[in-house]
Amino acid sequence: MLKLINLPGLSEYDQRSHNLWLTVVLSGTLGVLLSGWWLGELNYWQFWQLVCLGTVIVLTGRLAAVMPGTMAALSPSDTLVFFAVFFLGTPAATLLAGINGWVVARRMECRFEERIYYAANQSLATLIAAWSFYGIINWGWPSAVNNLVAWPISLERLLMAALVMLSIHFVLTSTPAATFQAWRQNAGAGDLWVSHYLWTSIHLFATGMATTLVFVLVSNHGPICLLAMAPVMAGAFATGRVYFDKIAATKLHIAQMNRLHLATVEALATAIDAQVQTSPAHVRRMQIYAEGLARVLGLQESEVQALRAGALLHDIGKLAVPDQILNKPGKLTPAEFEKMKTHTTVGAQIVERAGFPYPVVPIVCYHHERWDGKGYPVGLKGEQIPITARILSVVDCFTSACEERPYRRGLTREQACKLLLEERGKHFDPQLVDAFLAHLADFEQEIAAAGLANSSGAERTEQESDHEEWQYLKQIHSAHREVYSLYEIARSFSSTLELDGAISLFASKLQQLVPFDTCLVCLYDEETAVATVEKAIGKYAEAFNGRRLSPGEGGTGWVLASRQPLFNAHPAPDLIALKVEAGAFKTMAAMPLLKEDLLIGVITLYSETVTHYTEDHLRLLETLSRLAANSLFNALHHAATRESALTDQLTGLPNSRALYLQFEQEANRANRQNSPFCVLMMDLDGFKRINDTYGHQLGDQFLAGISRVIAAEMRSYDFLARYGGDEFVAILPGMSRADVDELTERIVRAVENYSLPLRGEQNLRVGISIGSARYPTEGTSLDRLLRLADQFMYRNKKARQPTSIEPAQKGAQVISLPHSRGGRS
Repeated sequence: MLKLINLPGLSEYDQRSHNLWLTVVLSGTLGVLLSGWWLGELNYWQFWQLVCLGTVIVLTGRLAAVMPGTMAALSPSDTLVFFAVFFLGTPAATLLAGINGWVVARRMECRFEERIYYAANQSLATLIAAWSFYGIINWGWPSAVNNLVAWPISLERLLMAALVMLSIHFVLTSTPAATFQAWRQNAGAGDLWVSHYLWTSIHLFATGMATTLVFVLVSNHGPICLLAMAPVMAGAFATGRVYFDKIAATKLHIAQMNRLHLATVEALATAIDAQVQTSPAHVRRMQIYAEGLARVLGLQESEVQALRAGALLHDIGKLAVPDQILNKPGKLTPAEFEKMKTHTTVGAQIVERAGFPYPVVPIVCYHHERWDGKGYPVGLKGEQIPITARILSVVDCFTSACEERPYRRGLTREQACKLLLEERGKHFDPQLVDAFLAHLADFEQEIAAAGLANSSGAERTEQESDHEEWQYLKQIHSAHREVYSLYEIARSFSSTLELDGAISLFASKLQQLVPFDTCLVCLYDEETAVATVEKAIGKYAEAFNGRRLSPGEGGTGWVLASRQPLFNAHPAPDLIALKVEAGAFKTMAAMPLLKEDLLIGVITLYSETVTHYTEDHLRLLETLSRLAANSLFNALHHAATRESALTDQLTGLPNSRALYLQFEQEANRANRQNSPFCVLMMDLDGFKRINDTYGHQLGDQFLAGISRVIAAEMRSYDFLARYGGDEFVAILPGMSRADVDELTERIVRAVENYSLPLRGEQNLRVGISIGSARYPTEGTSLDRLLRLADQFMYRNKKARQPTSIEPAQKGAQVISLPHSRGGRS
């Protein structure tokens, strides 16, 4: 339809609203023009009555009161319009009705194009109603300018005509107004008419019949009756106005309290979402999706309101689920998932106590039920699941799928839609999925208009977290992330006993909570009174690793000496003490690692970006340093214990347990590289006689010396262990048979040349027998190789001489002992 009138506000209307506006305005304008033409038939006195009535209408129209909870207004000037119908006729009443409509619309703070609409609507309705009135009075077609001043008529006909006029006037004013408002709001015109305009009929009929009664009194008893009735009517209107104002104030208070309660609920819901590390706008987007889908499906208003609240509170039960389960990076265990499932029933119990006037509890309780009956907590199937819970299930899946989580990446819009289609008829109601996807673009436009557009991934979350409105959520999110990180660190520390692993774990976890560019973990040795950088991560890590410093040297040395933390110090003295030329660090922080009174070391942070560490950083570093100190102490103790368990206390060589561990590693390496190795079995000749003759103390001393002699003949990567008693075993990787024979001869000579001085001028010497076996040609297990090497060794032992004691002086006779060759000799 051609838009003949172009007002700025009309561009916001849809086509049907625009057409209705144009029809009413053109019809009303035509009625006013005709009435203006007919006004020429008024006499001088009637014209001044018209002017006076118009003035009073302008003044009293500003006293109009809006009926609480409606879009309709009640005005005392309505009475003057009906007076004009009786005393001045149809044209004057039509003109005054237009003035009255404009003034009342302005009192209601309507926009310009709406004032025009209501003024035209009032004029048109009054014109038709007045013509109907005079048609009944005349029992025929009325003249253009009729009035009742000189007409004697029966009271019955007057009342009947008045009732018809009021009925037509009510219908023609309320119906276009309700339709216009309903179409603009995309709501049902009938429902809006009943809820907003039906009750105005009481005011209209009461006002019209009272005006008719006043007219009768004035006609029979003179204008004095008008003066007598005016205070009564004014008082009645004033009483109604006060009553309406009180009701309006009460409704405003209730509305404010409702908004306050809803804002509280929304704040709680977004705080819960911050606990599970979702974006702050998550529940708001869910509200728009859920409410939009509910209206598409034609749900009742109570169900729509329930979905608005349910979208906010559906995860409130997660308050009962530990953070380490909510934010676990990996897959939940069956026990953890059972704990997670309790959030539906716990949430329903919480919401039930709130006493919502609409059904929110079923939404919270059943939004994880599945269409195929495999959901929780009850296992409802199909349409057994409440429609509102089914709607929220679809909406929750879509919005959550697009969100970043600690345990997965967020999906794109297309991927989330594909997920809904894949689960259509299994997880979700198929009809709801179809309806949601069909109207998704409309929902997203509404979300974009609300400033909640769903961009993507971590960028979106960061942008939303930086929004001023959600700064408190960022703090909640940080607090829960801190708790979760500390839990993860404590759990990781408790399962780490390796020193290098504990140090690396501490340095990596620290970066999640405290910013730095370089981190040093220094361990302190009480015996040497020196701290060594055992682990450095970040920039210039290679330059820092292995550096040593003493207490008092630089900032880290000051912490070693004082055992007190050092924050926001200049890093230059520290770098000089560590002899490191690093970048332009702006600040440093150092924290001692203390296990009760025992100094384990120092953690030192350097930063090129942070200019000042905060009190929160200090608090977190203190907490982490206590955890790290305990972990490092346990790791050091474990290392010492393991070393003790794998070391022979007498000789300092690895023991038999260490031998078996080393053999497994060497066998794996040999298999990977196809490189054989040799196992050497050695036994001292006559060592038992030394213990029996001179005692175990001297025998131990001699055995320790012999172990050093044998170890000296080995390569740096050979492995030598004390197998038991006076037996030694060596693992020799990559050594040929000729090399083994040559090594055997050297060991024999070295052992025979070793002597332990005794009392007087005597020296104590022994010989050694050696046998060998090769992996894998002669065996693939250590026990097999040791048995074979032992056999060859004892063949050689038969040729050995007993222990000899020789004179200590130079030139003394030396007992010659035959050589024992390894391998097959």
